[in-house]
Amino acid sequence: MHVEDHPLAYRDFEGVIPEGNYGAGQVIVWDRGTYRLAEGTDPSAEIRRGKIKFVLRGRKLTGMFTLVRMRPRDGEADAWLLIKDRDSSAVPGWNVERHPASVKTGRTLDDIAHSRHSARWTSSRPAARERR
Repeated sequence: MHVEDHPLAYRDFEGVIPEGNYGAGQVIVWDRGTYRLAEGTDPSAEIRRGKIKFVLRGRKLTGMFTLVRMRPRDGEADAWLLIKDRDSSAVPGWNVERHPASVKTGRTLDDIAHSRHSARWTSSRPAARERR
C-alpha cells in the first residue's frame, strides 16, 4: 500500500509502535541500501504515472525492480505491486520469508514482540481508521 513519507528518524528505529498510534506494530530495519531510478528523472512524476522502475543496492534486495499501481478493489484505493525484474541479480526460488532478520541487529519481528526491553515509539498521530 502507498503510505505517506516517513520521518528520517524512522530509518534506524527497531521496536514497538503501541496500539492506537499510527503504524502500530513491531518494526525492524529489514534491509538497508541505496536506489537509483532506471527510467525517468523524477520519482514523484513516475509514481503519479502509476509505475516506477528502479535499481536497488541493498544488503538483501539488489537489482532492478518495478512498482506498478494496481486497479482499485474492495476499498484498496492505492495498492501497488512490487515486481523483481529478471536480471543478473535475480535468484530463482529466493523467498522473503527465509530472510526475517534485521540487517541492523539480527532480530526478527517476533524477537521484538516478545522482548520487554524493546524500544517504544509513540507517534504524534493517532492510528489510521479502517477503510470500509
